[in-house]
Amino acid sequence: MTRKSGAGLGALALLFSSLCLRPASALPPVEGLAFLGAAEREAILSGGGSSEAAQDLAALSFWKGAPFQKDLLALVGTMPMTLAADSWTLIPLPEAEGSALEVFRAFTAFSTMKGLKTKSAIFPGDEDFILDSYRVDSAMTRRRLPDPEVETAPASATYTLYGKDLLAGEVYYELRFVAAPAWYRVTLVNLTTMRSLLLTLAEPGELATVFYILPADGAVLLYGLTLAKTPLVPGTVGLERTMLANRMMAIGKCFAANLRAMED
Repeated sequence: MTRKSGAGLGALALLFSSLCLRPASALPPVEGLAFLGAAEREAILSGGGSSEAAQDLAALSFWKGAPFQKDLLALVGTMPMTLAADSWTLIPLPEAEGSALEVFRAFTAFSTMKGLKTKSAIFPGDEDFILDSYRVDSAMTRRRLPDPEVETAPASATYTLYGKDLLAGEVYYELRFVAAPAWYRVTLVNLTTMRSLLLTLAEPGELATVFYILPADGAVLLYGLTLAKTPLVPGTVGLERTMLANRMMAIGKCFAANLRAMED
């Protein structure tokens, strides 16, 4: 397993009212990170975050002992995979509440993903990732729709998202938002085949990204996980793991920027 410092998260924090889906009380972020090692906690609380990459979910450690562990295993525990990466990140929110409505709006502002860049796994600096992004009515009819506009966050919602990826071309995804008593969950799964030139990167359902959002006192703790069943090229496995982690963390940074923008 490889491990690195980066955009990552920390864990645990609040209880929510299951009726109004608003935070009832917040715990200091440090109290929610007891299941992580001291180095990971320090990296997260310092703002740098922490991430890791491996061959499958079982080889990762950041989710083990987390308050959402049971839900995560039920969701993706049996998914076939050849690559996996996860991270914890602390997102300070001095003004915003990290409420259900704010989290929902931040993660469903699909148009803000257009032009998203990712940290290059080969060269210094960033490189293009998502060239275009917007909501559609379905992966079949593909009628373009605006970002969702709601005044009250739903307990759950499902959308179809179009993304033009520099590496994988045009891909359609299912995004699902779920509000649970102790966290929010957002999942993003490919509905169509992902290809690069003549190489099939992932068949439908073989690339999944999951985020758990835990509001804390003056902050949000974000856990991100991405899993893929994709061909591995001998000699490039480390590079593929890094690319997978970087792309997942780029989506997390987009969410964080949207959430912070609500403070303005």
